[in-house]
Amino acid sequence: MTAWRRLLYWGLGLWAVLLLAGCVEPERAFEVRQARFEALQGPDAGRSRIVTLPDGWDHQRPPRSGKGVYRFDVPCTAFTGAQPMLYIPKVGNTFEVRVAGRSVFTNGGLDDTAAEVRRSRPQLVALGALPPGDPVRIDIVVEGGSLTIAGLSHVHAGDRSQLERPYLFKAFFHTDATWMVAVACLSMGLLALLVWTRVHDPIYLFFGLASLIWAWRTATPGQTLLWMKPWLWSYIFLASYGWFVALISLYVVGVARFAWRGWPWVLWGYFGLTTVLFALVVPFEWYFLRAGFNTITFALVAALCVALAWQARRQPSQESIVLGVAALAVLVTGGRDLWAINFDADRYANQAWARYAVLSFMAVMAWLLVDRLVKLQRETTALNQALEAKVRQREAELAALFERQQAQAMIQAASTERERIVREMHDGIGGQLMTVLRGVERGAFSQERIAEVLQDSLDDLRLIIDASSAHSELVPALAAWRHRWDPRLEALGIDLGWHLDDDLSRLNLSPETVLQIMRIIQEAVINALKHAQASAIAIEARARSGNWSIRVADNGVGLDPEAARVAGAQPGRHGLRSMRARAEAIGARLELVAAPGGGTVWILSGAAG
Repeated sequence: MTAWRRLLYWGLGLWAVLLLAGCVEPERAFEVRQARFEALQGPDAGRSRIVTLPDGWDHQRPPRSGKGVYRFDVPCTAFTGAQPMLYIPKVGNTFEVRVAGRSVFTNGGLDDTAAEVRRSRPQLVALGALPPGDPVRIDIVVEGGSLTIAGLSHVHAGDRSQLERPYLFKAFFHTDATWMVAVACLSMGLLALLVWTRVHDPIYLFFGLASLIWAWRTATPGQTLLWMKPWLWSYIFLASYGWFVALISLYVVGVARFAWRGWPWVLWGYFGLTTVLFALVVPFEWYFLRAGFNTITFALVAALCVALAWQARRQPSQESIVLGVAALAVLVTGGRDLWAINFDADRYANQAWARYAVLSFMAVMAWLLVDRLVKLQRETTALNQALEAKVRQREAELAALFERQQAQAMIQAASTERERIVREMHDGIGGQLMTVLRGVERGAFSQERIAEVLQDSLDDLRLIIDASSAHSELVPALAAWRHRWDPRLEALGIDLGWHLDDDLSRLNLSPETVLQIMRIIQEAVINALKHAQASAIAIEARARSGNWSIRVADNGVGLDPEAARVAGAQPGRHGLRSMRARAEAIGARLELVAAPGGGTVWILSGAAG
């Protein structure tokens, strides 16, 4: 069985219970349908007349207020048992029951606010020992005001066994069932408002406010008067019905998604009409406007039902069918209440069915609300899953792209490195070997010169290999150079001083930069060996804040910086020009400083990056 069919059957069951509640009457009990009413206050005080029960004060023109007494006789044959009682379905505001002038029950005066709780509840009054004589004279003194549901329904007289069952049944629907409806509406309203705070869809706000209003309206009789002024309570109580209809209709319109966009304007106009209308009814006692308002409300709900039926026919869906059935049930129930409470002769005693039928409607609304929320959750979950799948796919594509780019970068880097090595070997080693070859062919080079050139070529080759192996680190290249040159300098009797900063290992230099630095250092050392006649050479490398500097000093004969600058510009002095060109190529600065007391100091400095 589908969910909406279960809701439909549940609603029909509630209707059956309501019909049963309206049909339960005392068995074989004497029913009082007429009484003599005497006004005890006001301009008609002392006057009496025959009235037909039920007699509602709010339905009089003008509405009655003040205090009066209903007198009627009950034959002794009506009390067949040992517990004579009166069953009064409805009486209020406050009242007193007298038997032959003796008070047997009272619930206080008009100023007794605690009594207001019982003002319209069914009453089962024990009469006690009856006086002799037939019939028994019973007086019911009623005190109340307009818009306070004052009056007297028909009265049943009999024994406890005859009256207790209908009384308990009526009391259950008036109190227990009413509170059940109020608690259910309160729970659904709070849940809807909680959902609204998360989703921010106005339909949940409309449903939540409508549920809270109906919960208050259902549970409010008597309770609110304990702290609220009667006129204010009357205004809010009367207007709250229209507010509820407007808000719950706004929810229905939001769920149904009617093609006509004018429904919200109509409903908000009805909301405003309700607010203004009852602001005139209560203070000015224009009670005739209530009948017109009820007719407008019935016509509005009927139009909404027609719109739902048309929507269900044009676009059949589970939501539209359930909404249409629920709205139709409320419309029929409301139409019955409109007739029974405003036009029926027994209107004062009639029970309103709308408060219970609305529970069925609210249950349908709650089901639709939860169903809509579940669908939204499922759509969100599906969207999240689709998004996660797209993200995973995109991540895989990006990872593959990154791997391809990395591979291409490695290939490009290897190709660039090969080109650099080839260029260095061609310009350096290749040139040196070609020079030796031409000199040997012409017999111009001695064996010592040939060995010197070959040694320089070998050193240059080793520098290229060291720079390539060290990648972007200077310290390993310096260590490899020292490992090769230490034995050679020691064999020549030259002391090598060595100092490297710890921060030097943090530098990130390109292989090209490392190679040019090593060539400049080697050239400075070779110059010290060839020309300076040095006995000691010191090499210091430092790093500070991303900047680096290398100092090569010897204790030889020295070299004047100005003379070296001039000499470096002359033809044939390739060493000095080469050192400066290499420094400029890597963006470094090369300085020649004359050491005090003799010797030469080369300072090479630059920035990492």
